[in-house]
Amino acid sequence: MAKIAWQGLTLPILLLALPFAASAQDAAKVLGPTADALRVGEVESLTLTASGSGYARDSSGETPQPAGSAAATNAAAGTVDPGSPLFVPPPPPPERSYFRIVSHVQTLDLDAESLSIEQVRAATSAPDAERSAPSATTIDSSADWSLRHRYWLTPHAFVAGALAGNASVGTETASGVEYRVVSFTIDGGREVRGYVDSEDRLVRVRTTVESPDGGTLDVIESFFDWSDQGELTYPSTLIRKENGELAEVLIVQEIDAASS
Repeated sequence: MAKIAWQGLTLPILLLALPFAASAQDAAKVLGPTADALRVGEVESLTLTASGSGYARDSSGETPQPAGSAAATNAAAGTVDPGSPLFVPPPPPPERSYFRIVSHVQTLDLDAESLSIEQVRAATSAPDAERSAPSATTIDSSADWSLRHRYWLTPHAFVAGALAGNASVGTETASGVEYRVVSFTIDGGREVRGYVDSEDRLVRVRTTVESPDGGTLDVIESFFDWSDQGELTYPSTLIRKENGELAEVLIVQEIDAASS
């Protein structure tokens, strides 16, 4: 079992991609460099250890408002006439509340097509903040898509699935940058897309899930700072967004890969 560790850096978040445009390219050729970097043909399981930040919707259904915001300041001072030069317009309230991810350990089993996640959280970034008990989630092939999609958002699972299935390739442009997009359907027709940049690197995986309120969530997992460590290359910063809102930022601390 090869152990690989490094320090990660936080990098800018990429914008959502624009509509898909079909093109005749070979998925194996497009994903070949990433498959080689990940050693997709050899790795059977992968354990990732990380820490970072999470952003969750308020379970009460109310929009959380941070202390010290302009709205809170105006409320504390009493009603201020919007025509007054002292009036500070309140910023749009955040849709999610922050929590610190003290520890995040996820194990990917490519043979079983499963993903297990164990996470310890704290309400604030203070070193002495009270920590939650470890929460454990196992996502196997029988899991609902609201959880199951997390497996396919991982680099290894996406590349393996695209190479094994009837994937198509097209192009999309985001922020003036054109990406090659590998797309395939899984789990009853669910579409998953992977975006490859001009350096032949997989930079994000995207899909949609149903949200608890009956709408649709556009979910994007972005990969930054791919680092060569030993025989395996892996992104050291993982950022997940849902409908453009931050959901999770992970800084990878260690990778433990088991090969065939």
